Amino acid sequence: MNEEQQLVQKDLQTIEEEILFYKNNIGESIFEIGKRLIEVQSRLTYQSFGEWLKEKVDFSRSSAYNFIKVAKEFDLETIQSLGQTKLFELATLDKEDRELFLKDKHIVNGEKKTVKEMSTREFKKVIKEEFKQTSDKETKNRKKSISKSIENHLIARSKGHCEICGYGDLDMLVY
Repeated sequence: MNEEQQLVQKDLQTIEEEILFYKNNIGESIFEIGKRLIEVQSRLTYQSFGEWLKEKVDFSRSSAYNFIKVAKEFDLETIQSLGQTKLFELATLDKEDRELFLKDKHIVNGEKKTVKEMSTREFKKVIKEEFKQTSDKETKNRKKSISKSIENHLIARSKGHCEICGYGDLDMLVY
């Protein structure tokens, strides 16, 4: 390798280190912004907060709530080196699922990886595979359960008394 190539290589290595440094600090920045948004939110009304977001920091309400959720749901150690997309997606999981997901290694393209080791694309794919399918099944089961409850409720009401809603209880009162 000649001197010019060495300079280019060294320059690229420096740039790579800088990019990784800033990439690793995205999570901390989101966390800190979220903490500050919580403080502002506590001082303003709902409407004033929305106006303040738009006029002063150029945030939509939904973006602000993403930052707030990260600040409320994560500790600083957990979020370092995760990045915005991973943080916001993880914040949608309940705490128990999130902790297990962060702790475990996941199979990605035949290789076991932690969340930090995954690319954003790999991360999204694993989240979709592990949680979206589960939630679809849970949703279907909940819908079946609700349908059955409604059916039982309607049958009970047709018979004049429902223990679920208390229908018919007034008829049983003695005056």
